[in-house]
Amino acid sequence: MFIDVEETLSRELHEVADGLRIPAMPPLPQKPPRARRPWQPLLVAAAVILLVAGAVVLVVTNRASQKVEPAPPLPSPSPSPSPSPSPSPTQTEPVARIPRTAPTVPYVLDQRLYVDGEQVPGTWWSVRAGDAGWLALRTDNTWWWGRGPEATEITGLYDTPPVISPNGRYIAAVRIENGKGVVTGFDTGLGAARAEDGRGDATLLRASLPEHLGQPTMAALIEAIHLGEIPTERCHELTPVLFKVAAAGDQIAADIVRRQAREIVAMVVAAMNRLDVVGEPIDVLLGGGVLTAGHSLLMDTIDALLGKAAPGATTRIVSAPPIVGAALLGLDHVAAPEQAARTLRRTYADD
Repeated sequence: MFIDVEETLSRELHEVADGLRIPAMPPLPQKPPRARRPWQPLLVAAAVILLVAGAVVLVVTNRASQKVEPAPPLPSPSPSPSPSPSPSPTQTEPVARIPRTAPTVPYVLDQRLYVDGEQVPGTWWSVRAGDAGWLALRTDNTWWWGRGPEATEITGLYDTPPVISPNGRYIAAVRIENGKGVVTGFDTGLGAARAEDGRGDATLLRASLPEHLGQPTMAALIEAIHLGEIPTERCHELTPVLFKVAAAGDQIAADIVRRQAREIVAMVVAAMNRLDVVGEPIDVLLGGGVLTAGHSLLMDTIDALLGKAAPGATTRIVSAPPIVGAALLGLDHVAAPEQAARTLRRTYADD
C-alpha cells in the first residue's frame, strides 16, 4: 500500500513539473572592447632603459671612488734559509728563545738517564734531583746516586725507597730495627767519610783531612765539627788539602774537583742562556780564591766542559778582589777621572 501511494505522488509531481513554464534568461549586457593605446609599449621600454642606465652609472661611480692597489710581490725563491730579520724597535710581542744547549737537570727518556747532557750507562725507571745531586732507580730495582754523569750504587737493604734532600747533599732511607723505624743515610759530598765506614772506595783524604785539623780519624773529625769543637770556619782550610791529594792522583779527590768544575760550568752556561750569547765569542771572567789558585785539574776540566757547552767562550782569571769592581763602578757613577781608576787598580795590584 505504501508503495502505491509513493508511485501516485511521484506521478502527480512530474505532471505538475511538466506543466510549468520557465521564462528564458535575459541576455547579459556586453561592454564594447577597449581601444589599444599605441604609446603604452613605448612607455614600458623607456622605463626599462632608464633603470639599466641608472644601474650602469652607479657601478661606474663606485669603481671610480675605489683606490686600486698593486698586488704584493711574490717572495723570491732562496736556495738556503735566510736568518730571520731582527725585530723592529716598535715590536712589543715577546720572542720565545729556545736554549741551544742540553738541559743540565737530570732526566729519564726511553729508560735512558741523562745528566749534564751526558748519558749514564744502564737502563733506568726514574730520577729525582736536588740542587747538587741526583737519585735514580734502575730497571733492576737498584738505587744509584751521583753528582754528575758518574753513578754510585747505594748498597744495603732499606724498608722504604731512599730520598734525596732538596740541596742534593744528603740521601736518607728508613730501616726497621727492633720494630722501630730508624732513619739512615749519608752525605753525598764526603768521600772520606764514605771510605771511613766502608761505603766508598779508599782515599788519601781519609788520613789527610783529620791530620790537618789535629784529629786521629775521620770519624773523630766529623764528631768534632758536629759538636762545635772545631769551628766550621776552619773547614775552609781543607780546600788546599783536597787539591793537593787530587794532584797526587787520588781518584776520590779528583772526582770532587771535577764535580766542582761541572757546577761552575753549569752556572756559566745558565748565565749565557739568559743573555742569549751561547755560541758567540765571549770572555768568561772567573774569580775567587779557589779559581785564582790555578789548579790545573780544575781549570782544565772547566775549559773542556765549557768548550762543549758553549763553543767560542774563553775563560779568563780575574785576580783582583771583588772590591775593585765595586769601587770602579762607584767611580764611573760620579764621573771620576781616569787617573782615579788607574790609582785604584795599582793600589790593589801592589797588595
